[in-house]
Amino acid sequence: MIAKRKLPWFAQQSWVHTLFMHWPVTPESLEAYIPKALNIDTFDGSAWISIVTFHAEDSRLRLSPKWTSLDPVAQINVRTYVTYPGSNERGVYFFTIHIQHLTAALGAKTLFKLPFCYAQTMMREISDNTVEVRAEDAGKLLFEATYTPLMDQVVKSELGAYLAERYCIWNVKGDQVIKIPIKHQRWDLYQVDVTIPHNEVLPLDVGSSNPIAFYSPFKETTLYPYETYGTEVTQQN
Repeated sequence: MIAKRKLPWFAQQSWVHTLFMHWPVTPESLEAYIPKALNIDTFDGSAWISIVTFHAEDSRLRLSPKWTSLDPVAQINVRTYVTYPGSNERGVYFFTIHIQHLTAALGAKTLFKLPFCYAQTMMREISDNTVEVRAEDAGKLLFEATYTPLMDQVVKSELGAYLAERYCIWNVKGDQVIKIPIKHQRWDLYQVDVTIPHNEVLPLDVGSSNPIAFYSPFKETTLYPYETYGTEVTQQN
C-alpha cells in the first residue's frame, strides 16, 4: 500500500540492474539491530535480511536539468523490513548503504540520518548477460557477486511482492521516528542466477544458504521529504 504523500517530491533517481538477495532469519536475531520504536515485519513467521544492489543514474533535484545529475554509481544496500505502530505503511530499515560518492553519502547522512558508508563500489557487465558487483574499503574486499538474469522467468509471488513492494524507509533521526517516502511503478521481477564469493556486509550470520534472488532491469523513482512521527524515547517507555 502506498500512503498519500504529504509534500511534493523533490528529487529523482533511476535504478538500473537492480539485484535483490534475501535470507530468512528469526525475528529475535534482528531485535538488537532495530530501533525500539519500529516493529520487525515478518512473512510466514520469518524476518528477512536483504542485500539490494543497483546502478544509480540520473540522480538530481526536481526541475534540475539533466546535466546537473550526479555521476552514475553502484550502490549496495543492506536492509530489513519493518513497520511503525503509528502508520499502516510497511517499509524498510537500512543497516548500511555502501556508495562511492562522498558528497551524496554526507548529504543523505545529514538530511535523513541514513547509514551511508563511503566505499569503492563497482558494477560492470562481464559478458553479454552477466553482471559483476563489488565493494571495497581501503583495499579490503567487502562484497562481491556475479549474476545472470533469466528474463524469460517472471517472478509473481506473495513473497516477491512482500520483499520488493516497499515505498518508504523508516528511520530514527535524533529522538524522532521519520518516514522517508519514495515512489515508483510496481516492480517487474525476474529470476536470476547469483554467485556470491565474498560477503562481509551483513550485520549477522545467515549461514551458507543461497539467497532468494530477483532481478529488475530499470526503475525510475522519486524521493519525498521525510515525515515526522512519534519519538524514539516515547516508544521505548
